[in-house]
Amino acid sequence: MVLRKPMVHTLRNVAALTFITLLVVTGRIDAYAYLAKKHDFLPRHPKVLFVVDVSATMNQECADTGRSRLSVALGALKQFVAAVPSPPLWQYPFLTSLVVAGDPRGPVLMVPLQIGTLGLFDPYYESLMVKRPFQPRASSVGEALEFCANMAVEAPGRTAVVVFTDGETCDRVSQLTAQALQHALGDELRVFGVFVGDAECGWGNLTQLCSATGGYVRSWRELLTKQAMRDFVWDILVQEVAFHYIEVFFREQSADLLPSEAGKLENVASFLQMIPQYELVIDGYSIPGLEAGQGRRLALQRAEVIKNALARAYGVNPQRIKARSMGSAYPRYKYDDPAANLQNAEAVVYLRLPLRNVPYDEKYLHTFGQPVSGRVFNDRERQSDEEWAWPASWPSRSRRQQQR
Repeated sequence: MVLRKPMVHTLRNVAALTFITLLVVTGRIDAYAYLAKKHDFLPRHPKVLFVVDVSATMNQECADTGRSRLSVALGALKQFVAAVPSPPLWQYPFLTSLVVAGDPRGPVLMVPLQIGTLGLFDPYYESLMVKRPFQPRASSVGEALEFCANMAVEAPGRTAVVVFTDGETCDRVSQLTAQALQHALGDELRVFGVFVGDAECGWGNLTQLCSATGGYVRSWRELLTKQAMRDFVWDILVQEVAFHYIEVFFREQSADLLPSEAGKLENVASFLQMIPQYELVIDGYSIPGLEAGQGRRLALQRAEVIKNALARAYGVNPQRIKARSMGSAYPRYKYDDPAANLQNAEAVVYLRLPLRNVPYDEKYLHTFGQPVSGRVFNDRERQSDEEWAWPASWPSRSRRQQQR
């Protein structure tokens, strides 16, 4: 989501003023290091709201830990916050808030919506750990989601809500609330869950709630390592810039490429060999109407066909290629005409720049000094008549063999 120009100018003015102040106060030229950025991150969700469940069941012991579920949840929240890139690395700040669910009075706003800063939630962890007596009625996670949605619409941009819960208060009403919010807000709101319970029904409740908005759930045990938590945080917070490259079409209900599509793969391979900083993401699709499992398998087979061809025929490192299945439930093209639906027998190829390793331009393809023909735009902003780019000269056959 692009900020409005007045806000961008304001942030730039603040940055400039900070820079001048540092030079004046310290008298040191190396004060510029404060503003130097190894990366210029764009928030995937400009608003990230946290919901912590404090209902009575959260006081129960979390299996094999000797700690309460609430204690585990707060520990996971601390790890999440610690994995967030520090504020100077963001191109513009994201907004955050902390909401408590499970209180009989209803959702409680602990930290109002404001710019995320280091240590923002630190003063509140101790008060959240206070053991609460059993109440016959506790506010649900669904009520907290509705509260967050009402707060989120006050500021522009997409919103991510991260819920820390055992799933006991994610009842059917909460799931219906999530569905209603998704229907009203669409892609503007996604819910992610960190599960700290032990019951399968709690996991199922939370999964249903998050998936209704396009989000997903991770168990706290899956996030114990710094790398696992960092991957989870980055997937929610950081916008990995993906450039739409080409569409590759297949025979109907088959993973066989159309004869006309083979030449596209050579173009992709040549680009990856010329500019090694990029990775490739391949999303496979299938025609709507197929059984869900069959659609997922066929879509994945199509993506894998392209991946294997690039690796075996052109020597592209398979670790640079990620194949995903979008199945038949999420078609790229939605038409009432069954004949037009045949366009969903395809795989879409994206170029992705790993932000953890190199800087990037948010809109245009970064070619790292390599001469190319055409320009590639960020998938959110690309112009259909200028979406192609390829190396101006191809690697020689001997060079390709060396790169294998």
